[in-house]
Amino acid sequence: MTCRVPGRAGTFRVWQNIAGRLLSLLFFGGFPVCSSAGQQIDLAAPYTLHLYEIDNSGPRPDLAYFDTLVQTVFDQAGLPHIEEKNPWKRAYQATLSGPRQVIYPTTRTPDREDLFTWVGPVSRTVWSLYGLSDGPWREMPFENVLSQARIGVAMGAAREDYLRQRGVANLVSVPRQELLVPMLMAQRLDLVALGISHLRADLATHNIPANRISSMAVYRICYLYLALSRDTPSDHLDALQKSLNRIKESGEFAKVRQKFGLESDEQGSFMRAMMDRGNDGLGCVDVGSGMESGSTTGE
Repeated sequence: MTCRVPGRAGTFRVWQNIAGRLLSLLFFGGFPVCSSAGQQIDLAAPYTLHLYEIDNSGPRPDLAYFDTLVQTVFDQAGLPHIEEKNPWKRAYQATLSGPRQVIYPTTRTPDREDLFTWVGPVSRTVWSLYGLSDGPWREMPFENVLSQARIGVAMGAAREDYLRQRGVANLVSVPRQELLVPMLMAQRLDLVALGISHLRADLATHNIPANRISSMAVYRICYLYLALSRDTPSDHLDALQKSLNRIKESGEFAKVRQKFGLESDEQGSFMRAMMDRGNDGLGCVDVGSGMESGSTTGE
């Protein structure tokens, strides 16, 4: 098997992965086991982490945050790993095919539940429809908005499937999420469905004042996870979940978020949601159909 390692990692990452494999041989003996699908899995083989981002110098510090957090979770669980940077769709298909593939942060939706195995949550996102602040949509009933507005969404995103199921009449799927805000500003779209972090980054990229675009509707809250191939051994899943829990309980989780300038106030709603073990395993929750305005918190 050929493993591609990002250039920034260099020789250190190569030797680190070799060392991880040797440690795995010591811990697991290097013996293959049979998965639920009847395939043999080498317990010494490294996991492939499909990096969310390599460069943390741009307007999206949360991208590098996820990579740092996931690598830390694997390191503290004692599981070897290598890194690859691929487009989301390719990484998604690789994780579906398996074995030992990991994509993140992944929305845990009902249609994905049985496609992967899950570790988390590692974040939470508030799903909103954003539009021009002086637009008419906030005053309309939510169901009318769904039937009348031209709503833009990234192709293949979980939001696309959900809005299609909700019966959006004019859903415009674009190949790249970065196209949504420019299309909104050009009035080729009425509303866009994207995360608050993506919106903030796009506003900064295009030098758009923050008050030009507002949340017109908060309609869903979703928890984000590490999604692993179905053939992931249960003891590995347990080790990873325990590793994540320890990182949260020790305060390291908050410190990593603080390092990248992300919300880390342990009394805030986001951090309280992350620390609440009652949210483990929770996917998405609909907020309702009322139109709401104002800022939202989440990734």
